[in-house]
Amino acid sequence: MTAQKCQLNCAGYRYFGVEFARECWCGRNPPNVTAPASECSMPCLGDDSQICGGPNRINVWG
Repeated sequence: MTAQKCQLNCAGYRYFGVEFARECWCGRNPPNVTAPASECSMPCLGDDSQICGGPNRINVWG
């Protein structure tokens, strides 16, 4: 999974994010909880130059 692929999968949603390097999530509302960026440190499967969340952590874009 990459951020770009997740964004395509989430067409029609305002927000999208990748968790645990491979799980794509879509949403209409922004997250209501934040965590330190250092906890999102897993390279994306499909493009290891991107960071795609971590265990129980999701990188969100909108």
